[in-house]
Amino acid sequence: MSISSRRHYLDPRYNYGVPGIICVFQNNALRDNLFKLGTTRASGWSKVLEFNRDPDNTVPGKFECIFEISTNDCGRAFERIQQSLQEYRYGRNDLAYFDMEFSELKRQIQLICEDVERKTIGRLDSIQLAPADEVIEQSSHDNETHAISELRTSNWLTTKFVSLSALVVFSVVSLGLLLAPMWTDAPAQIERVTSLTSTKNKTIKASPVSSNLSAMKLSLHDSKLSASEKTVLGLSCIASENSKDPDAFNRCVDDQLRDASADKSAVDLAFLTESQKHKVENDCVKNAARAGLVAYRSCLQQAVNKMVVELQKFSLVNSISKS
Repeated sequence: MSISSRRHYLDPRYNYGVPGIICVFQNNALRDNLFKLGTTRASGWSKVLEFNRDPDNTVPGKFECIFEISTNDCGRAFERIQQSLQEYRYGRNDLAYFDMEFSELKRQIQLICEDVERKTIGRLDSIQLAPADEVIEQSSHDNETHAISELRTSNWLTTKFVSLSALVVFSVVSLGLLLAPMWTDAPAQIERVTSLTSTKNKTIKASPVSSNLSAMKLSLHDSKLSASEKTVLGLSCIASENSKDPDAFNRCVDDQLRDASADKSAVDLAFLTESQKHKVENDCVKNAARAGLVAYRSCLQQAVNKMVVELQKFSLVNSISKS
């Protein structure tokens, strides 16, 4: 038996108001007329098993239950029995042994349990139940209160819904009033935009000075210049001349085209792979972007010469290694 359960067993206050059984136990190893009292909520037989299997039990012999009686309040009944039989107690108080005749012990226990039973019933009878009329009246009052609460909730939701609907209608009307002038003037606005667009187009076409002249110049030499050469030509003229002066830009393009046509040295990139060719052209575009078309071709020639030298070295090394 654990310490907590033993404490609950010895102190009757833990069982106040708890229905249970008052038991009288006898041990065949003890002398006659020496009995042990106890309480349980199961049965006297289960309590006997608990005593006999308890490893902390130092009493020799075996216990057996010779009397048991049920009560509605075993805590108060057991407390009163111990108080009434105090003069017959034997040994320590926590062991609950009593030295007396069994018949007298049985009679005392029955009297006390009956008295406790009557007092328990009396306490239950003293509880005043509410009359049926009051219960019905209270129920009707609660129903009425609940109905009023539901009505108030419904009214509140209706009010909020009406307010929200009014706000939505007001917003739609305001937006319509704001957009109405735009809708009514839509044809006129379309006509104005069309007229402005056509005027600008006419101005662009009639302008003798335009940046489109550079594109026209380049288009005349599409068959002679590669894409990278045209890129270098445009970047160099933009960087060296005033971009806002089309005549200066055109003069730069004409000068570079004349210099490039005078240069008869052509750079052959046919023996390069596509990736090698792309790399060489990109590197030279970056280096000659401000220098011009002639510098770009010179850069290409230098890169090709360098690659030819490297290929020759590689071929020589391979031939030596094979031999």
